[in-house]
Amino acid sequence: TSQTRIPLVQNGTVDIECGSTTNNAERAQQVAFTTNIFEIGTRLLVKKDKEGKPSYADFADLKGKNVVTTAGTTSERIIKAMNADKQMGMNVISAKDHGESFQ
Repeated sequence: TSQTRIPLVQNGTVDIECGSTTNNAERAQQVAFTTNIFEIGTRLLVKKDKEGKPSYADFADLKGKNVVTTAGTTSERIIKAMNADKQMGMNVISAKDHGESFQ
């Protein structure tokens, strides 16, 4: 899970984690990261409107909406900080893992 992957690498339970862990300064103090082998950006997964375009185009469109994210992820930290800083009134729901996020 997002909460256990770094401790499991640190204590040797797993040798390598090949997931969606963001390489940031805080995590680099806890574990080592190889050079990038895959690069990704955060995007919103939303319904299509009647014209087939995204029903929400940007984070500002989420004001007052229910937003599901995965607990312990960089996306969760960013969305919660943005919600507080910009007083967006989003209901941020933190699911335990990516699979639960899509239920």
